[in-house]
Amino acid sequence: MSLKPPSLWIEKRCRQFRVYWRNPPGLGLAARSYQRFYKEADAQAFISMAGVLGLDTARQVMTTQDVAARRALLDTALAERGLVPASPAPVIVPAPMLPSTGPTSAVVTPHGTPAGPRLTGVPFRRLWETFLERQRHLAEGSAELYEGYGEHHLLPFFGDTDIGLILRTRPLRTADVVPGALYVEDDWLKVMKATPKRNDQGRLRPGTPLSYKFIKNVLVVLGQCFELALEERSPLLDIDPARGIRLPKQDRREMFFLNDAAAYALREAMHPHFRPLLDFLVGTGARYGEAAGLLVQHLHLHTERPVVPLRLERRQTGTRPVASDQETSRTP
Repeated sequence: MSLKPPSLWIEKRCRQFRVYWRNPPGLGLAARSYQRFYKEADAQAFISMAGVLGLDTARQVMTTQDVAARRALLDTALAERGLVPASPAPVIVPAPMLPSTGPTSAVVTPHGTPAGPRLTGVPFRRLWETFLERQRHLAEGSAELYEGYGEHHLLPFFGDTDIGLILRTRPLRTADVVPGALYVEDDWLKVMKATPKRNDQGRLRPGTPLSYKFIKNVLVVLGQCFELALEERSPLLDIDPARGIRLPKQDRREMFFLNDAAAYALREAMHPHFRPLLDFLVGTGARYGEAAGLLVQHLHLHTERPVVPLRLERRQTGTRPVASDQETSRTP
């Protein structure tokens, strides 16, 4: 934790950098409030801005999404304090971070009109950070998962590219290719398919490609992020470039089955305490989750041919295997 005047300090929560301050008593507010950021440099910049312009003005500037409106607020606040001239100056949107794949820079006029027919003046990084800030309904674990998607799979590729230059597929005609454009299906998906998994410490594991299920999960979240641009008034995009992309339903993986000799060797190598469980799994073909959900009253051993009914019951706390006479029976 680092303390900064005037009574502003930074606390790191998961991948967030929160700037906290104490509210005056008697206003009906919580004892303290915070502004969240996803880069420590942005949090430090907010503290510096609050020290010069005041907390309320700094919050207003940082929460304004429109580039021109934010620039106007900042210029007005500085001019009132005699720090800069009141005349507007062009705003330069940072160039994309990918080498040789995007334009060098996008010039925005003082009235907020980006130069170029497709440019919106909104880089993907700002759209993503705004999207994360609005996911207040997510549990902490899901929020960390989304942040990991952005940190490892979205921001390294799209970075500060103008969202108007992020398209779904590359045009068939060369004349229709947009200079500096990035393509979700033709470019980003190829990178994802070539990206290895990460271990619990976030380190890459070469030779272990990401599953299609995981890639689909990231693609769905990417589509939700672009929906935010479509919901703006007026919309920043015409279509969602991450929607309508189809992936294989599942990975093709070879299945291996134990023969009698392999099952016997496995049984002999196990601790005697677990051998009855292995005998049950091999004898019935039940899954481990199904066997783990069984109770004594679920076993019908008094019949000529013993039967174990199994099914999955969905509850608010998750999916739990339980027994039921209404579903498929497993017979030893």
